[in-house]
Amino acid sequence: MEERAKSVDEVFDEKVLDGKTLREIIKSWVDKRVVHMDFLWDDDEVIHIKRIEWFIFGGGMNNLLFVLLKLIAEYEEVVARFGENAQDQLHLVLSEMTGGVQEGH
Repeated sequence: MEERAKSVDEVFDEKVLDGKTLREIIKSWVDKRVVHMDFLWDDDEVIHIKRIEWFIFGGGMNNLLFVLLKLIAEYEEVVARFGENAQDQLHLVLSEMTGGVQEGH
């Protein structure tokens, strides 16, 4: 699972625009425009808007859709291997411990 977590971190820690990582772009937008609604001078406002527009609509392999698809693929692979929830995980563990459920028994 550590490899999966590193893979997700790599997506967000890659420098993509103006020397900023996706993590920094998203965090800055959320901090200044969603959570706190900070007052920004015109130049700062334009920079924030351009960065988030780039992330959502542009950025080639680093746009929002690509990042989400990559994260969804990682999630689905983990769920397929370990189960969707604690009940699935317990069932998988018990099946492995008991040799699985046999038909007719």
